[in-house]
Amino acid sequence: MSPTLRAALARALRNALQTLLPLLALASAGQIDGASAGAVAVAAALAALVSLVKTAAGLQADPAASLSVQLAERALAAGAGAALGLIPLDLGGVLAADWAAIGTAVAGAAVLSVVSWSLDHLPADAEAPALR
Repeated sequence: MSPTLRAALARALRNALQTLLPLLALASAGQIDGASAGAVAVAAALAALVSLVKTAAGLQADPAASLSVQLAERALAAGAGAALGLIPLDLGGVLAADWAAIGTAVAGAAVLSVVSWSLDHLPADAEAPALR
């Protein structure tokens, strides 16, 4: 497997997990009413698919871009993936949706994405000696 493909697949998996974990936490706490396992799985799959499409199309922030641009790109992508799995498609569902829970899931996915990116980009001297 080529390094580029391996990196793209790792990024897709990471994005799926960043979307999935906040949704599962809210569902297990009973914070998301009517969120079926199918909707949660679709959200994770969409996050992975969007990541692969972005990678293939070269729609990622330039590695030379500022830190804020790179973090915003990651946070927005993860938050959008979580929202896609929870926002109802019919008007009745939109009116009855638990928008606080949806906002929490979006924020959780965004925060996980930023933390994950930050950990991936630690300076070499900031790592513990055992991790080198």
